[in-house]
Amino acid sequence: MPIDGATITVLSDSDTTFLATDDKGFFLMEKLSSASFQLSVSMNGYFPYKHFFLIAERSGILNIGKIILSPRYETLQKVTVTAPKKPIELKGDTLEYDAKTFEVREGAELEELLHRLPGVDMDIDGHITIRGKPVSTFLVDGKPFFGPGGLALALQNLPADIIDKVQVINDYGQQARLLGIKTGEPQNTLNIVLKPDKKNGEFGNLGLGAGNEDKYSVGMDGHRFKGDEQFSADGCINNIGQGPVGPGKYVTPMPDRNDFWSANLSYADKWGKSFVPSATYRASHSVSSMQNALLNQTDLNGASNISSSTNISSTSELKQDGIMAVDMHKATSHFNQELTYSGGNGNSIGASNFMNTQTDSNYAKMVSGLSSQDAEHNQNNISTHILYDKNFPGSQCKFSIGATISYATNNGTNHLVNNTLTVTDSLSTNTVQNYLQQNTAHNLNIAGNVNYYEPLGRQAYFELGYGYNQSNSRQNVSTGSPDSTTGKLQAIDSLSSKTNFVSISQRIHAGYIAAIKLISISANIDMLPISLSNNYKAINWTPSLQVSYHFKPNESLTMNYNGTNKAPDISQLIPTPNVTNPQYPVIGNPNLKPSLTHSFRLVYNTGTAMNPGSLRDYNPMNFSFGLNISETSDEVVTNLVHPQDNSPVIQQTEYVNANGFYTAGLEVSASLPKIFHKRLAINFSSTLNAVHSLTMIDSMAYTLQNINWSAHINLGYSKYNAYDLSANAGYDVQAFRYNSGNGQPGRSSNASLALAAGVWVAKKWRISSIYRQSFISGINQPLKAYPAILNAALQRDCLKHNKGRIILTATNLLNSRQKVLQTATANSLSQQQVSTLGTFVMLSFLLKLSKFGK
Repeated sequence: MPIDGATITVLSDSDTTFLATDDKGFFLMEKLSSASFQLSVSMNGYFPYKHFFLIAERSGILNIGKIILSPRYETLQKVTVTAPKKPIELKGDTLEYDAKTFEVREGAELEELLHRLPGVDMDIDGHITIRGKPVSTFLVDGKPFFGPGGLALALQNLPADIIDKVQVINDYGQQARLLGIKTGEPQNTLNIVLKPDKKNGEFGNLGLGAGNEDKYSVGMDGHRFKGDEQFSADGCINNIGQGPVGPGKYVTPMPDRNDFWSANLSYADKWGKSFVPSATYRASHSVSSMQNALLNQTDLNGASNISSSTNISSTSELKQDGIMAVDMHKATSHFNQELTYSGGNGNSIGASNFMNTQTDSNYAKMVSGLSSQDAEHNQNNISTHILYDKNFPGSQCKFSIGATISYATNNGTNHLVNNTLTVTDSLSTNTVQNYLQQNTAHNLNIAGNVNYYEPLGRQAYFELGYGYNQSNSRQNVSTGSPDSTTGKLQAIDSLSSKTNFVSISQRIHAGYIAAIKLISISANIDMLPISLSNNYKAINWTPSLQVSYHFKPNESLTMNYNGTNKAPDISQLIPTPNVTNPQYPVIGNPNLKPSLTHSFRLVYNTGTAMNPGSLRDYNPMNFSFGLNISETSDEVVTNLVHPQDNSPVIQQTEYVNANGFYTAGLEVSASLPKIFHKRLAINFSSTLNAVHSLTMIDSMAYTLQNINWSAHINLGYSKYNAYDLSANAGYDVQAFRYNSGNGQPGRSSNASLALAAGVWVAKKWRISSIYRQSFISGINQPLKAYPAILNAALQRDCLKHNKGRIILTATNLLNSRQKVLQTATANSLSQQQVSTLGTFVMLSFLLKLSKFGK
């Protein structure tokens, strides 16, 4: 007898498809992506059927024939009818993946699960984009996990088999949550929902690694989940300069010495129905030593300036940061408070040989010598942010208030000694500069905003708002030099200073916010008063406008225009010379004015509909196009002065305000549907920017016209549990022209290539490698290849349920001993060569532990 409505499941290596038999018991599956597949049939009252099939020719037809289901006779107690769950489902602004639908290897982590999800892309460097956008916030069960670095830790440490759902949430921000009107461009929030039976238990990893060149690595992480309570700890210690991701991972070639340790703690819970506390603490310490060589060449109007130096340095640094937060949601209000801290201290010792030559038609100067430096610093930053939203149900009025207070200190000492020989056309001078500089800086920033929303209809509001921001900066610089006879430190008043600077900016605005069918609009008129302690005062009026047109849930056009003030930094205002590097002193300008920038942005986004019925039907595409235009007045620019005298000063930096800054840019990005049986993924991005700016050299202004173009493509070809191949290529080029008398068009470019491959053998062994190559050109020069980097690894899963993993990694197989960085402009070329450690090999073992209860 034909069975109507039996569930048919077709599982292949690339997707899973669900369908049902018709009233005659027939079913038809077309355009299979794989020649081999597993067919399952299930129906209430019958034993399930499961069988593997192979199609001899993919273009052919396979007639499975008649399938006989055996009846299952049993007493029915209680029948619950549930609709089959969709593997991918759109729920409002949330795209939800059912993790159980996506097969992963036993013992796999979150990273492997994300690789399996349609619409999720991960490049060679581990950067994740979902529907063409990066992930901005990472949560586990709706709560923060290890703060800003939580996603990187979770990719390597969170077991895939404890995950129930993967949710991607379009977050339009605090105002959208308050008013229910979505304007602007949303950000991606990634939320991992745990299985109900995995919310109580402990799991973690322990890793050990050792290699030649006395290399070692030890790492651990542990996590305890109990209902809503989450506690996690992570730590590592090694001398390969690697962050807290455990032994056995690739590392880039590092300096000659790099000792590192880190410790991280994370806590989150839910008290009652609405109170969510969370806390994160992170600490790390690094000790490194390195050698590098610098070359800088500047040419303009017949004048040439060439600098070169070789440097040896050793650095030790301790960093700490933490976040404590509470979040409370009620029916008509929302309260959030964050307390953050960051700080650190360290010291560095270095020595360098340097030489600089300056020449023009009637002058020549050479400065050479030896410089040594011993510096220490201690910095701390603490801030608190409070946000309160209130909704008045009767009148539908809404109210929002926010405040931020931050306090930062930065204390440092710097002892430097320079032995300099200065040679000019007429004079040769030897100079010894022996300075001890002490710097104490404090900054207090107070900011607040108040917004009131009066309803004008069902989805329209009139907004009144006020914002206030006050920055109080204080900096004391004391410079002294030992007396040549007594050795006592003598103060140098001309290089010492005490500076206090206050800037106050305000924003008074009135606006209209509404959602009219498919259009969301936010229009404001802003008054921007600003005052500085140098007696500068101004009031700028600027409109701000944000309009979003939603053609479909997955297609939108957004336009944004606004104006912003930016006050000068205190370091740009202090008139006393900063001689941290005596050959390159910096002198501020106390008469600087704030800059004002007008910005316009237009963005079009589209993508595949996000509510598929089966995995085989969902092959997403995302496309984004953006236009950016900006204009800045009173921009703060540097004036690079090259003294034509017998002083040891090579270049002096000063600051002035200038106009003539315009930019216009285009950006395109696309994530194409997978092709070749959904195995080949293609992601592309490109930007084109035209910039009109101004620079000053020796107090003469030169306009600069730049056109910058960059293009990057990522290719990924994979077959699950068999192989994965990746390629990442990029090309950047800039063309420029100065308005100087002999200004000639210039051009510089750089390119990069990265290739990665991984192959699974017998489902337990994995062989992988990564190859990186960079190409750099000078000004109007062809591209030149620089040392390539090749890493490789051999991995073997072992123990029951793949709870163990052995990894053999080989770093820098080509023994590239230098890393080269270069930047070029129309009249200058700067190149840095950093010495790195050669080839080394490490053998690591990773043990996975877990225990879950009810």
